[in-house]
Amino acid sequence: MLSLPSKVDVGRNNCATANVFGNSCNEFLNEIYKDYPEVRLERSGALGHLDEICDEYKGVDRTKEGLLKRFGVEFEAEVSKLERPPALIVNTEAVSKYLQTLESSFARDLWSMVRTSLLLK
Repeated sequence: MLSLPSKVDVGRNNCATANVFGNSCNEFLNEIYKDYPEVRLERSGALGHLDEICDEYKGVDRTKEGLLKRFGVEFEAEVSKLERPPALIVNTEAVSKYLQTLESSFARDLWSMVRTSLLLK
């Protein structure tokens, strides 16, 4: 995770800290982006980062509940950033990436359950 000096921690104090420096929130964030360009990616997401998440959890199966939960949380957080306008990913692509990351028989079973529930609606 990105570590910034406490005076410029955009995760906790962005607008409050901006007022301390006498800037508007947008001016403050623009200054942060100049000094720490990686912050923009943290806030907006990146397809490469989503791929890294998927690579890290590749082959996770239904028996590894903790890993599966962490994968789901990280995946959802990154996808939610990527779906903001201008969207870099659509839901069908996200679902495909998610299923491709899982162990193959688990992915097939999960997709079968999803398809069945959609048909029953």
